[in-house]
Amino acid sequence: MPTSSKNERTRAGCWTCRARRKKCDETRPHCSSCASLGLECEGYGFRLKWGMPRAKVPKIRSRNSDVKKVQFEPSLTRSPEEHPSSNQALMYHLGKDLYQSLTPLQLEIMQGFIDWGAAILVSRIKLHIEKYFEIFVGSRSLLTSCLAYQIMLEPRYAHLAEQYYVRSIEQFRREITDLKQVEREKTIFSGLVLCSISMTRGVPWTFHLHGIYSLVDGAHINSEKEGHTRDQVFLIAITDIPTHVLGRKTSHLHIWHRSCRNRPGVEDSIGLPCSLVDRLCDIAEPDIEARLTAWPGEQGTEDQCLLWDLTRHAGMIAASNYRTEHRLAEHPGVSEKAVAFAVQHIITCARQIRVRDGHIVHETKSTLLFPLVMAASQPSHLLGPDKDLIVGCISDLASGTLDQFPYYGNVVRALREFWDHGAGRSLEQVVVDLDLELGLF
Repeated sequence: MPTSSKNERTRAGCWTCRARRKKCDETRPHCSSCASLGLECEGYGFRLKWGMPRAKVPKIRSRNSDVKKVQFEPSLTRSPEEHPSSNQALMYHLGKDLYQSLTPLQLEIMQGFIDWGAAILVSRIKLHIEKYFEIFVGSRSLLTSCLAYQIMLEPRYAHLAEQYYVRSIEQFRREITDLKQVEREKTIFSGLVLCSISMTRGVPWTFHLHGIYSLVDGAHINSEKEGHTRDQVFLIAITDIPTHVLGRKTSHLHIWHRSCRNRPGVEDSIGLPCSLVDRLCDIAEPDIEARLTAWPGEQGTEDQCLLWDLTRHAGMIAASNYRTEHRLAEHPGVSEKAVAFAVQHIITCARQIRVRDGHIVHETKSTLLFPLVMAASQPSHLLGPDKDLIVGCISDLASGTLDQFPYYGNVVRALREFWDHGAGRSLEQVVVDLDLELGLF
């Protein structure tokens, strides 16, 4: 990774230093800067973000040891032909056939993707950058999706965004309907990239999830497999969690139930313990309040345990919302008292987090989105300042750019519509009426 200058905010340090906007000495496994201040170092691993503003992304270097020394800053005024070393790296990553099929502009875009865009996609999935590029070589569908992803991240390519987004959809659909073209692992990753693009653009994405799962289910793949396949199954299952999608356009696939339940540890792609995800996937069960209350927790950092506890309380609210939405009042479920306590607990803790972190909720706390939205779904338990806090925290997660970040901006849009004009409607109904599909990951 490039080294930051003394006056430059760290882009390669540990997550604690990034959140504090301080220079990190990058000592492994925990940085000395955190240790000297008595802070808990959150490590260096990449974190999966379904969408991220351009200013927040880290840069990475190419995996080829022969080209690691090359630092490439793409420019609209210079073509890749002026950078032979960069061309060498691109050919290495893409393979000769794909490389030769690209225009100079596409090569420039792909250089940016290899430099830093890929880090966002691979982050927090248990897949190293090197392994990602191994499956990348020779895949037309994955190439098209990654071009569209990188274009989405860079404002200077905004005029190309719709064109390449449509291309990526067409290529993905072509492959999943033509078994002769399908290379399952590569096509599945292509679909996951497409889901990420769609979420970040604020457009429906679960249609693509169904296409992805048709490949997984057709091959009888499950989480017992190892390597890339296992990673894919878990990530697909996470995006299918019923509590974390509002206004869903497609039916739930129940992937976690079928392939991933009763696993130990923490699922990195969402940052939640698997045992807690098991319960969130059972949100319609009549005993869910008792199961959430009895959840034993998981060993983690202080911040992790707090966010997991808030997610558990948010699950209580989600269960109550489900019963109301499906008119299941005759079944025992979450009590109104439990819902009221959960809302106030989430609000109180969110306010404390914001104050402690310097009056801003850092992107490392993205797990907070689900609890915030669940609390927001109970306006009878909220005061005006509580609503302002919720919007402020979500704006923080979007780096203060809600209008440029539809993934979060659409959530706030739906909440404001619900609070101002939602009489007689649930938050889910408001999201459906707005024709939105919201991910709360």
